[in-house]
Amino acid sequence: MLGRHPGQSRRRRALPPPIPDGVKELSPDAYGVALFLARAALAVFVALPSEALALIFVLGYGVDADSATDWLSSPTLDITSCVVATRLCCSRSR
Repeated sequence: MLGRHPGQSRRRRALPPPIPDGVKELSPDAYGVALFLARAALAVFVALPSEALALIFVLGYGVDADSATDWLSSPTLDITSCVVATRLCCSRSR
């Protein structure tokens, strides 16, 4: 009982596994950059289906910058466009 604090366990803590030879630890800066790049790659990978659907929609309807600007001034929506737009909005909220 001597040398122990009231909340201390009797079991010994497991030591972390040793780092294999030839492997170096990342510095905090390098770890931050790697984490940022991994998250960015994951975000691109997750957004890719929605982006592909939007690109197919734009190419299928022949939308260019002028027609998109004209549509913004007087928007109209048929059922197909409504379904595709709803699908795009719902897929981005996940």
